[in-house]
Order: sequence, then structure tokens, then C-alpha cells
Amino acid sequence: MTADDTSSAPVRLSQELLLSAKTGKDYSNTINSLRELPREALNHDLGNSANQLTFWINLYNAFFQILIKKQPDLYKRRLRLYRHKHFTVSKHNLSLDHIEHCILRRSRLKFSLGYIANPFPTKFELKYRLEEVDPRIHFALNCGAKSCPPIRYYEPDIINDQLDLATTSYLESEVVISDKEKGAQIPEIFRWFSGDFGGKKGVMGFLSKYGFDVSALSISYRPYDWTLQADNFSVQR
Repeated sequence: MTADDTSSAPVRLSQELLLSAKTGKDYSNTINSLRELPREALNHDLGNSANQLTFWINLYNAFFQILIKKQPDLYKRRLRLYRHKHFTVSKHNLSLDHIEHCILRRSRLKFSLGYIANPFPTKFELKYRLEEVDPRIHFALNCGAKSCPPIRYYEPDIINDQLDLATTSYLESEVVISDKEKGAQIPEIFRWFSGDFGGKKGVMGFLSKYGFDVSALSISYRPYDWTLQADNFSVQR
């Protein structure tokens, strides 16, 4: 790696894999490189949140696309799809759930609404999980459902703007406000991961930050559409 490189080797591998998953280009060499990636590279290059977010979000989205195209019937058994350790990074076997809940969500238990941390995290997640939960990840991760946000190609230098854009785009398409009924339907993500947003008050503040002041309205949650929609890539970065 030269001094002119703007992203780390691990980050570049995650971007390469995502592009291959999108275009259908052979990704076997990239998968092998990720599997054999020296632990020192992760230690050195994932030392800031921008690189961490970019690396793990791109990997999650790429891994899902690769897996569902190879084994589409797995979507009928989603618990196995997300929980099974299908992939390897730096000789450590990982599941999609591990990337999402253990690393990006900082060891939050999957069905705890974001309020309970795993009391027995692995050494790997202790080393590589994010310092803080960034709730915008919920508008960047794509698990194949029609209600999931579209997939973007994330870059560390602009990822903060990209996550804001992804969040804004998703909320504009999913939040429904009825002035007549004085009510608002919001994505079910806010119920599933309430603790990630800081509880009900935090959810209201988060929505307000992105232009949706619903604090005085009656809140309901939009049903999540689990219809499989692969290849849902955004035309925007």
C-alpha cells in the first residue's frame, strides 16, 4: 500500500466484493483474500469508524447477494440464512447476524430491541466491533427483503454523507404521515431496534433530524414486506 492510497486494503477488498456481487464478475480471488487477510491488516486498517463502517456494511451486503444467488432456497429458511457461518474473514468464520449484531451493533442481542448486550462476546467481536452503534446502519444493510434499503457502494471518505443520504431516502419512501388522522406510519425498524435509537424519545429525535416531526402524532409501524428482492442496488452512491 502506498502513501497515496485513500482506503485500506480490507476496505478495498470489501468494495471489490460488492462490485463483483453486483456485476457478476468472478469473486473467488477476493473471497480467498478476505479469508487469508492477515489479522494485522484488520488491526491497522480498521482503526477508525469510517473504515469499519465501510468494510462491514459492504461485506454484509456483498455476502448476502452472493449467498442468495447461489442458494435462493435459503431465503425460505431465513434463520439459517442469517445465523449460519457462511463466510470467513481473516480465518474467522462469520455469519450475517454476526456482522450485523455483534460487530456493527456492538454485541447487541438480536431480539432484545437493542436494549440488551451479549454478556459473552467473542474475542473477535471485542476486537473489531464498533465503539458506538450508529443507527443509520439500519438504512444501509440489505437482507434481501423488499422493505430493505437499496444497496450502495460505501467509501470511507464520504460514508457519513452516504449514510445520511441512505437514511433520508429510506425515510422519505417509508414514512407516511396523515394530517387528517393526525397519525404517522414509520418503518418497523424503529420498533425492532428501538434501543439503537435511544428508545421512543430517541426515535422521535432521529426522525425530526431527518425532517419528520411526528412527536405530536399517533405512531404506528408499517408492516415489513419480506418478499425477496435480490439485486436491489441503488443508482446513487
